[in-house]
Parts: sequence; structure tokens; C-alpha cells
Amino acid sequence: FQLSYLAVIGIVTIHPRIYKLIRFRNFLLDKIWTIIVVSIAAQIATFPLAMLYFHQFPNYFIFSNLIVIPLATAIIYMGLITLLFGFYVPLQAFVAMVLAWLVMALNESVFFIESFPHSITEHISISILEAWFMYLSIVLFIMFSEWRIVKHLRLAMLGVACLSLVYLWENYDHSNQKMIAVYDIKGKRAVSFVKGRDQVLVADTSLTRNADMVLFHMRHFWDDIGIAHTLSFDARIKPAQLPAQRVIHNNYPFIGFEGKTIMILDDDFVASKEGNLEVDFLIISGNNIRKRDQLFKQITPQLVIIDSSVKRYAAGYWKKQCELNAIPMYDVNSSGCYLAHF
Repeated sequence: FQLSYLAVIGIVTIHPRIYKLIRFRNFLLDKIWTIIVVSIAAQIATFPLAMLYFHQFPNYFIFSNLIVIPLATAIIYMGLITLLFGFYVPLQAFVAMVLAWLVMALNESVFFIESFPHSITEHISISILEAWFMYLSIVLFIMFSEWRIVKHLRLAMLGVACLSLVYLWENYDHSNQKMIAVYDIKGKRAVSFVKGRDQVLVADTSLTRNADMVLFHMRHFWDDIGIAHTLSFDARIKPAQLPAQRVIHNNYPFIGFEGKTIMILDDDFVASKEGNLEVDFLIISGNNIRKRDQLFKQITPQLVIIDSSVKRYAAGYWKKQCELNAIPMYDVNSSGCYLAHF
């Protein structure tokens, strides 16, 4: 809804100002120029919102629209003609076949251009504040181009300067961030240990190998917090299999991170009879932890986190145990992703 109306507003307000910059007497060149200008106008009006929502920018939008706009126009007309010929089925069937070819051509042309190298700039992240500064600057630049009032240009440049300052502050903040994220992904276990722009992701391989799930559940969040490098490990990994690196210190099932001790309790864990262990975070995964009734006699956590791999019946059990032992508890299944900043 927002993108559609913004595109129309952009075409109505920006198109005439760009179109009049160049005049072509040749009919075909004029039509090509018109499509290019329409594409630029619509993109100017929508790109901040598109980057805010979808974290990407189509680099070849001008080339794709040279194909898409004529085909989309033809599809609209052919759709109407198909309805008009409803009184004569053989003719309607032929028109419908042409319509199907046009739709297929449209789809294939988009996929073809998408296959080009660097067709999309991905992993862009802007905040709502940055989007507002972008739109403020765009409006002021348009006002300056219309009325040539220097004040509008100065305000537009001030908007760009504010945008740059916000961007620099976010980069600084991302470079110094330290956090733990326990994700809410139904039936999966996934924990991120974030330090600056690096992170270690401890998750099920069925999740990390599924690009669509990673994109849907985690990728945009990583873009928002400026993650540049991700090191992924299987949630069931054992100490000898996990190489040393600078974000976390692993001693399965214990993980050291920024002075905190995190214990990941899964189906393979067997409670021992040795002493009482104190941990900052106890992350419970899976549903078949043996001797679980003895757990809080041997482990004293500051906070229990139930991840999304724990089924409802097991989560109910752990909630009761936490209440009986007066231990704070967070269930990502009911409360969403857990974030702890340090």
C-alpha cells in the first residue's frame, strides 16, 4: 500500500521535472526516455521505504523496467480483452493463451535480469529515523528544483548531514555492541553470540543450511545490528569439534561470553552428582533431558531461557520447576526472541 502510493506520487511529482531535461524528436527514443524517467521517479519515491522493509536495492531497475513496463501494460490490455471476448469461447481461449505468454515473458525477463552479477545490493539496513531524513531531503531537493529558493537547498543539505551523522553513530554503536540472542524459530534451536560486527551462531544445521529460513527469521535482524561475519556451529557440537575463536570460549555444555557463563542444556546432557554449579544463563533445549527433576539441585542459574526447540508440555514442566525454585524464567515460545545486551 505504502510503496504503491509513493510510486504514484513520485511519478506525478518527479517525472515531469526529469522528463523536460531532454527532448527526443524520435518517437521510439522518446518512449524509451519516458520509461526511464518513470523508473527513476518511482525509485526515488520508494527506495528509502524499500531499503527499510526489504534491506535491498535493485541495481538494474532501469533495464528491468524497460521490459517490465511495456509487458505489464500489454498484460493489462490483454486481460481486459479476454473478458470482453467471453461471449465467444474459441477467441477468448486464443487471447487467454497470448495473455499467458505475456505473463511468462514478464516473469522470465525479471528472473533473467536478476541472474546478472550484482543485480541486487543486499543486506542494507536503515532505521526509521534515517528513512525520514531521506524523505525530508528528497522533498526539499524537489522544492528547490521547482522554486530555486536557496533555503530549501540548505535545509536539504542539512537533512543529508543529519542522515550521515545518524549513520556514523549507528556504525559506532554496532562496532561496540555485545549481546546474546536466543531466537524464536519453531522447533529449532538457535543462539547468537554477538561481539561488534562478528557473531557465533550455535544452531541446528537443518536451520543454518536452509537459506530461506535464515532470511525469514534472522537475516534482517543481523542487517539491522550490522553483522558482517557469521561463524556457524551445530547446536550439538562437542568441545573437540569447536575451534578456538575470539567471540566465545567453549567447554561444552558451557560457553563463556563477556564474563558470563552460559550453559546450553540439550537432550544429550546427563546431570551429575558433583556439587552445585552457578551459571548466569541456562538455555534449555530439546524435550528429553534425563534426570531433569535433579537439575536445580545441581545447577543454580541467574536466568533460565527456554528455547523454541522445547515443546509446550516440556516448557510447562520447566516453568513449574522455575517457580518452585524461585528462578527467573524466559520462554521464547510465548515471549519472542530473547536479547541480552552487555
